[in-house]
Amino acid sequence: MLTSALLVPSGGPHLAAIVMKDLTFFNDGNKTRLDGGMINVDKLRKMAERATEIAHLAQVPYADIKEDTVVQNYLAHPKVLPVERLQELSELLEPRENAQ
Repeated sequence: MLTSALLVPSGGPHLAAIVMKDLTFFNDGNKTRLDGGMINVDKLRKMAERATEIAHLAQVPYADIKEDTVVQNYLAHPKVLPVERLQELSELLEPRENAQ
């Protein structure tokens, strides 16, 4: 079992919570054994792939991540559209079935 200490990648300590939720969701949402008792190899393979991604993240020194003011500004001041406009865009992309 992976512990929180192992999931803290040096390239982004805040990612530990996201990674833990991702693995927990995947583990809880998929059977380990399929109907008939067969092992769910697909589930285990995907979890192993995720563990490999975590290992790669752990190799990235946190100090090597460059500050990007454009990204920081975007995250600090996200563009928020009014609900009415979001509804219009939603209906434009996916019109209601019973639209008149």
